Amino acid sequence: MDLETNAVRVDLWMFSVTDIAPDVAFDLLTSNEQSRALRILSATRQTRFIAAHSGLRLILADSLNLPPVDVVVAEQPLGKPIVLADKAVHFSLSYSGDRVLVGCSAVEIGVDLELLQDFDWQEVADQMLHPKERAWLQENAAGLDAFYKIWTLKEAYLKGVGTGFAKDLDSFVLLPGQACRINQTNKRTSWCVANIAIDDDCVAAIAVAAEAFEVRHRCFEELLPKG
Repeated sequence: MDLETNAVRVDLWMFSVTDIAPDVAFDLLTSNEQSRALRILSATRQTRFIAAHSGLRLILADSLNLPPVDVVVAEQPLGKPIVLADKAVHFSLSYSGDRVLVGCSAVEIGVDLELLQDFDWQEVADQMLHPKERAWLQENAAGLDAFYKIWTLKEAYLKGVGTGFAKDLDSFVLLPGQACRINQTNKRTSWCVANIAIDDDCVAAIAVAAEAFEVRHRCFEELLPKG
């Protein structure tokens, strides 16, 4: 991502579900989040939920200078989570496999992380992507990695604007390696969307309600409880 003088800063944390001890992670959650976690029947999914949401609480607590359990997170009508606080902190959480990605910014933001897993991506592309995106994949003889780059761009944007999959994936176009900006004329908001390099075995993207953004990678270990 090329840096610009008016770029909005995005703080980015990447961590593993094994970075937080399970008992410590569970205690960081609110009673409502603990109840949600206990309703998850799959042990693997339960562990990932607890780690991801406790890690998110540590990050938001650091940003707001509050104890983790005092951070109040609510949902907008379409399900987008927001922080209820005096300080403007927008965030987005994504996890895949054992990896967790959290982005925070002073403006609205969406992040998406996908661990590379081989599957029939062409069928999904044919059913869900925009014709221009499908044509780009064909013209560039692109494979799994390129599909994931498009997918993460689109999902990060949908999470950022708060619609989720209520907005059809084939209703807008985002392509890897290009300056992706979407103008929402009804809200007079411009979104900048781009893939970011994380690890070789995963693909990620960020969407920010700004003309440009710059990423500051943060150390999650510094937030872990001592002792």
